Amino acid sequence: MASNVRRAFDWAKIAENLPAAVRAEMNAFRARNESIRASLAALPEKRPDIDWDRYKKRIAASGYVNKFMKGYEAVEVPYPKDNESTKIAALQKQMESEIEGIIKQSKEAALRFDTELSKIKAEKSYEETTIDEYLANHPQLRKQCEEDLRNFKYD
Repeated sequence: MASNVRRAFDWAKIAENLPAAVRAEMNAFRARNESIRASLAALPEKRPDIDWDRYKKRIAASGYVNKFMKGYEAVEVPYPKDNESTKIAALQKQMESEIEGIIKQSKEAALRFDTELSKIKAEKSYEETTIDEYLANHPQLRKQCEEDLRNFKYD
């Protein structure tokens, strides 16, 4: 019953993106998946042929084997229809676009953080900076300090 559809998963790549707590569950799922794949791969593509003449020679009741033969040949196991692939493909496209947006936002945030970090690295060290210089570089903090001093807030 082997299928023509083959998909290979890079289990190591999937595992490296998962938290450690979830890896055990993923490994259990992988083992179940491999077990099912192996059992399906072992099944033949078509049902085995039965030697009906052999049974006719061994079973004395007339018509009994013919009845089973007709019943066996009448059994038709339909291949299940694929109703989910289109839904999965649409969901995959949606998720890919969301991921692209997240990646874009992450890159923009990384650029902002890099510029902020370069500004911080360009400042003098705290040991070399006076309070007046620090407050001149941070006007919002100067304003808050002056307001706290006016209101006698010293905590």
